[in-house]
Amino acid sequence: MIKVKGLVKAYSGFGLSQVKVAYHITRYQFNEFPFVENNKFKYNDPKSESIDIKTDTIKTDDQGSFQIKFKAEPDKGSDLNPTCLKKITA
Repeated sequence: MIKVKGLVKAYSGFGLSQVKVAYHITRYQFNEFPFVENNKFKYNDPKSESIDIKTDTIKTDDQGSFQIKFKAEPDKGSDLNPTCLKKITA
């Protein structure tokens, strides 16, 4: 389980309470194939894909803090050892 914490502030620096925060989580999976080029170990990714994990809206607490939780798992059934990158936009 991944937990990401955030804070919504006014320009004055005070946290904003009970504000709606819309967020979107996208997972990018890379099926890496190692190769050597110029005596350096590199990866070639001929097939990368993005999958939307979650889109939702939450409210901040009284101090303007919020927490987003989601489960981070690679696709089941892949014979490769995928590398995944999660992007959260709030």
